[in-house]
Amino acid sequence: MHQTMAITRTNTAAPLPRWLVVAGSGVIVFHLFAIGVYVLAAQSGPWSTPFGPSTAFGPFFIEDINNATSRYLDVIHLAHDYHFQADQTDLPAVYFEAKLRDKAGKVIGTLKFPQDKANFWVRHRQSLLAQGLGDDRPPEGARGSNPIAAPGQKLKDIPVWDRIGNTGDIYKLGKKQTITPDLELMAPSARSILLMKAYARYLGRQHEAASVELIRHSRNAIMPEIVYSNRQRQVAGVEQIPYSLNEMVANFGVEEVADEK
Repeated sequence: MHQTMAITRTNTAAPLPRWLVVAGSGVIVFHLFAIGVYVLAAQSGPWSTPFGPSTAFGPFFIEDINNATSRYLDVIHLAHDYHFQADQTDLPAVYFEAKLRDKAGKVIGTLKFPQDKANFWVRHRQSLLAQGLGDDRPPEGARGSNPIAAPGQKLKDIPVWDRIGNTGDIYKLGKKQTITPDLELMAPSARSILLMKAYARYLGRQHEAASVELIRHSRNAIMPEIVYSNRQRQVAGVEQIPYSLNEMVANFGVEEVADEK
């Protein structure tokens, strides 16, 4: 007959001190509490309102708590509510073309971004780049009829979109030194210009081009409140609010690619 022997194992590890268990549990509770507060305090939207798209703030009672706990989340790099630029449905639809030119200025190729045959992840990154190029806003700079430069300096050029011709929404990037209040101008943001220059130089080096010309195509989104308001006006027999479906073509100009050799 076979005899079975019972094997007993003894746990030689010493139990954790009670103070350490309590302290560790407190850290975990505080960590989860800080994340929960940050989620509750995050803005939501944009939502359609009678005054246009607007974001909604979190509960007011949570703001003071979030101001204190978010400092901890900043340290561990978790202070992000994941409201990315791609989630903003009120942004214009944007794509851009890059014309590659040789040293003689002849076009040797044209690339479109986002690329139709690129995979999802690459198209997503290219779409974010295109949205960055579409960040137009009123120009910042000298306003007035007769600005005066500082001693020994020249007036700073202010980039603005100049309309080409009288028909169509076709623009090119120009420069002005004076912006009077009667001029209703738009301009690319400083970030858009920085992205344009950086990506044009990158494309030029990748495709061995001497210069790159970037042309942006954009179309504004139709706000839901305008559609809803026009339906009500149509029923009431009132003139509807006009909105444009025209495509804006904006030429950033030609960016020279420096020779790295």
